[in-house]
Amino acid sequence: MSLALSNIMMCRSGQVFSSRCRHIIVMTLLAIVICETPLTAQDIQPEYLMMSDPELNVPVAEPVLPEGAISLWQNTLKRTEPDLVKAAADCIVTAHAEGFPGLEVCGPDLVDLLKSSDLHPSVTFALSRALIELDVSSAATLLFQVAQEGDSQLRMLIEPALALWAHQPTIDVWLQRLMDPNTRRRDLILACEGVATTQAQSAVPLLVEIALNQSRPSDLRLSAARAAGSISSGGLNDEAATLVGADVIDALCALSLLGQDSGDGAQTLLTTLASHEEPTVAAQAMRSLLNIDPNLAIPFAEAALQHRDPKIRQCGLDAYAALVTEERVPMIAALLNDAHPDVRTDARQALFTLGQDETFREQVLELAMTQMTGKDWRAQEQAAVLLVALDHKPAAPRLVQLLRSERPEVMVTSAWGLRVLAVPETADDIIKKIKRESIGKPSIPYGDMQLGHLFEACAVLREERAIASIIRHLPKDVTREKSRSAGIWAAGVLLEGHPNEELAAALMGRIEDVNGMVEELPLVRRMSAISIGRMRAKSQLKPLKELLGGEIHATPVGHAIGWAIEQLSGEKLPVAPARSVVRRGWLIEPLPSAQ
Repeated sequence: MSLALSNIMMCRSGQVFSSRCRHIIVMTLLAIVICETPLTAQDIQPEYLMMSDPELNVPVAEPVLPEGAISLWQNTLKRTEPDLVKAAADCIVTAHAEGFPGLEVCGPDLVDLLKSSDLHPSVTFALSRALIELDVSSAATLLFQVAQEGDSQLRMLIEPALALWAHQPTIDVWLQRLMDPNTRRRDLILACEGVATTQAQSAVPLLVEIALNQSRPSDLRLSAARAAGSISSGGLNDEAATLVGADVIDALCALSLLGQDSGDGAQTLLTTLASHEEPTVAAQAMRSLLNIDPNLAIPFAEAALQHRDPKIRQCGLDAYAALVTEERVPMIAALLNDAHPDVRTDARQALFTLGQDETFREQVLELAMTQMTGKDWRAQEQAAVLLVALDHKPAAPRLVQLLRSERPEVMVTSAWGLRVLAVPETADDIIKKIKRESIGKPSIPYGDMQLGHLFEACAVLREERAIASIIRHLPKDVTREKSRSAGIWAAGVLLEGHPNEELAAALMGRIEDVNGMVEELPLVRRMSAISIGRMRAKSQLKPLKELLGGEIHATPVGHAIGWAIEQLSGEKLPVAPARSVVRRGWLIEPLPSAQ
């Protein structure tokens, strides 16, 4: 948020805002408030069975720095060219942020260099950023001095770190700023955020005074109100009550002053603000009521479900989901067709939870079937996932119909659902769909994805009629990853224990196809090995072993080949350790020839 507020400040010139600039600031603040209470979608994602059957525990190759990179960066810090020093500091920041170990040794070098005089401003910034990234709290006093002597950009970088380190001299500076009417707005906002992080109780009266002052800039008032509300454990109801009105910024400041207060006074104010005409205010007030007690939000829930703003609809949904009744379930089900993806997926998750309760299960299933048989693609998709997750097999005929949907979300989800439900009566329709798709080429990527799910459905249903279509998809086509891979996996399941030598030889060709201009897809190679193993095609044991050379390579394909060899011969080959992957592309890095 601090970066967004800092960007807002660029609109200001002197002490006066233009009306246009004030409008930009207010709208940006509203966007910030919306982002601070994100919608969360508990999702049930369609997935491919081939990715987990069999389970291959492939070690992850850990990235490493080029040999000598850290010492090179340390030595570069001692150079006199500002660009090189800055580049070295930036490399240290990036490497530490990516989780590479051993960067702590650079701390003393960074401190010594930052103590130097006449540093270029860009170097000072880079060194400070590196010390903060490395969490060198022992450099707090030095960084404090740099921040006070530097410009606002340096203070914006350094002061949040000093707040995390609870640096007392910095807290004293923040309190002085809050008392000084001539302090620049940007530094005041930094002070508000700093005292909020450090929970400086003595700052609360100063913060409240700023928040209540309507002549102050809107972003500053809101920052002060949030800080005061986060520090105070209660007792700001009276101050907040003076701001409850039509003005949006006043209302947002009132909400922020209340903080986490759940007392009767706070509840009264929140109830008033929950009816505010500005959706941002109403949504935040309703969310606070929900956090205190869902019963407090129930009076607003029905109207909230019809509101144009998704945040408010989400609040209505959460209230009804928390205090569900038979009459409220249809209102939740209607949200399966909500325009906002997070609202409709949360509605689906709420119904999934209810559907596991025998009290509501039949009602949920009936409502979901109604939604899926409708014409709205959003409701079709969400209801399909819900019914499949609840293992409602009567949904299968409708899923067959939805395979023809023009919406990719629906056509792919329906194919996945047919595989999960595995209703034998759907086999004929699945085969017909596969044959139609196999005449030409399925669309990319959704037709390819759908066909992959359908091939897996045939495997689960033990439908061997699919094998002829699977064979037509064997030739290399790197644009058809899912259908070809899933088809190959399905062939192995359908022919388990019964080797088809012609097919096995073709699959071996897929595994070995790595030397041309375009290599075969790794997933296709992996599934080819698994299917050879499942079929027990011992004719391919020798070439498989030649590929590995005595140990299982630490890759998904290598582990699949090792698994196949074990199925064919019972021999469990040793697993090679995962190779380190050198992370390259640094601004400064050792030459490969020097390693």
